[in-house]
Amino acid sequence: MDESLRTAARVGNISELYTLIHRNGNVLRRLDKVEFIETPLHIAAEEGCTRFAMEIMSLKPSFARKLNQQGLSPVHLAVEKGHKEMAVRLLEIDTGLARIKGKNGETPLHYISRFGNCDDLLDKILEASPDCIRDVSNQNRTALHMAVENKRLDVLQVLIGTLRKKDYYRETVNRKDEEGNTALHLAARNNQLKMVKLLLNCKADRQAKNQDGLTALEVAEQHNIRESVIVLRGFYIPLVSNFSHQFDKQIIKYATKASSLIFHDMENISEQGRNTLLVILGLLLTATYQTSLSPPGGVWQADCSSSSPGSKLIERRKSPGSIGTAVMDQSYFLMFYSLTYIVFIAAFFLTLALLKPFPRGIRNTLQLLLAFLTLCFDQSISTIAPTFLIAIILRTFSTIIFVFMLFMCIKYKVSKLSVSIVGCWIFPSFSLSILAGGVVVGAIQGFLLFLILYDEFGKEPCMDESLRTAARVGNISELYTLIHRNGNVLRRLDKVEFIETPLHIAEEEGCTRFAMEIMSLKPSFARKLNQQGLSPVHLAVEKGHKEMAVRLLEIDTSLARIKGKNGETPLHYISRFGNCDDLLEKVLEASPDCIRDVSNQNRTALHMAVENKKLDVLQVLIGTRRKKDYYQEMVNRKDEDGNTALHLASRNNQLEMVKLLLNCKADRQAKNLLKFQIGCTFPNWLHISTKSTRGE
Repeated sequence: MDESLRTAARVGNISELYTLIHRNGNVLRRLDKVEFIETPLHIAAEEGCTRFAMEIMSLKPSFARKLNQQGLSPVHLAVEKGHKEMAVRLLEIDTGLARIKGKNGETPLHYISRFGNCDDLLDKILEASPDCIRDVSNQNRTALHMAVENKRLDVLQVLIGTLRKKDYYRETVNRKDEEGNTALHLAARNNQLKMVKLLLNCKADRQAKNQDGLTALEVAEQHNIRESVIVLRGFYIPLVSNFSHQFDKQIIKYATKASSLIFHDMENISEQGRNTLLVILGLLLTATYQTSLSPPGGVWQADCSSSSPGSKLIERRKSPGSIGTAVMDQSYFLMFYSLTYIVFIAAFFLTLALLKPFPRGIRNTLQLLLAFLTLCFDQSISTIAPTFLIAIILRTFSTIIFVFMLFMCIKYKVSKLSVSIVGCWIFPSFSLSILAGGVVVGAIQGFLLFLILYDEFGKEPCMDESLRTAARVGNISELYTLIHRNGNVLRRLDKVEFIETPLHIAEEEGCTRFAMEIMSLKPSFARKLNQQGLSPVHLAVEKGHKEMAVRLLEIDTSLARIKGKNGETPLHYISRFGNCDDLLEKVLEASPDCIRDVSNQNRTALHMAVENKKLDVLQVLIGTRRKKDYYQEMVNRKDEDGNTALHLASRNNQLEMVKLLLNCKADRQAKNLLKFQIGCTFPNWLHISTKSTRGE
């Protein structure tokens, strides 16, 4: 940041800000190019210069969501420094700022719980974003944990008061941190008697145990805190209390399930439907492009009765009749080609959207070709335009289309490559068509095309070795040191589709806190596959890091259905490597329907469990499937060789598995593709296997 701008932000000098903008119109824009950087809004928020901060917010609202090199947003800084008015004004502009996660995955609400409720700022944040009370840090701690840990009784009272009005209050009150401690455990350990009573009144679970197997009462007894022991013992029957908790837990579970069934997103279009649409869109692109080559009525020929002896440059066409231009009336030409533009661009966008599931190399190549086709379409229509005025009107229309494309690119994540190429062609055509000749316009367009293509294909980002080491040992301080040196140290990894990220390394090494820190900074990394085709959740399952996998699934349940190498999901990996510490139950709880996913060999988790002789996994899967209306269909699912799980169990001589599958209505008569499509039933295959074993 420019030192003059830093000084202006520190003292709140708005006049100096506009003086700097007058000298350099991009003085703020260049700060947006760095992912983690201290902006003037951070400085103003820290210093309490409210007017200056509001001025920056009106100029660059994106700064409010940026983290500085210490991992803090402007709202974090305002809360930390006790600038209530500053924080409130920022939240009035964007309520979503209340849920921004900074260093250690902490939100501004966590910061209030740590530093105290200055001038009732807590009430303002909860009013702006009531559900932010559910957010957890990288240590899996809620604002309740933070308030109890920092002995902020006033904060806890407000939080509890807010929670009582929510249907998820008991779930939040009994949330466990990474060590298995609830807020009640911490209150008991810190001898906070009023907090203990307050939490118990909010139905905190006395029977909840941490990772050491201790309840809050046992923690208090361990630290010899008599007052907390007396309150926690109270008058209750353990059996009744535990039954009540389990009953409420089941109600929450089924309520969540019902909600997911009602509001679940529509499934993606099928492969057959995608292919059909691509054919239709291809026909639309072809038909509309053909109109630019052969306009209705044709074009003026060399022997036409026109005052123009030859073809003219577009800017010299003052009246219709130039050689090679459309014969159509100007008004009809405008109406016809405006509609043609709309059809072509709509088909172009829909095609880009349908290409998203394709492999990166093929997708980028097709997007590039489609972008160039669009450029040819635009240039062709300009060439046949009857007059320069018509060409300018159409270029204005094409510029509006470009702005629309830019919006679509941001809003709906349509191909950045295609939009950039079309935009860099169309926009100079419009803005420079009057001011410069065709050669100048062409040179500028060519230069912009070179920059875009080089940025997309000419660079191959790789991970900094220091970042790799920090991820391997879980060094969060080193992570922020690297961010301080280069604010884009994480962003450039996003440009490569298949790459090993710091999250992959942290998952493999079991560095939970580091992984949660990365998740709060770059949640997109959780969906990336490394060069071996594995996501972070796959690696966590493979290495048996249960807590790591569970924490990721709590953040995003859909990670349970990410397909990696061979089309296998994390559930397939559990079926292969075993159910470490009941991880399977957690995955199925997060995403019950992931049990239906099949690999590239058309194998379900049942096939994998049987193939790898994991009886405990098969028992859990069968127990889950019995509750589904599609259980029989899935039990009898055939792989690419036509084998059901029952075929594999019989071949591997897994008697317990055979009995279990038969009890689950596995089809004894199902045939596989053994010996050139000749059907072989389960009893026949068992007979063949027995004979071959005897040497017959």
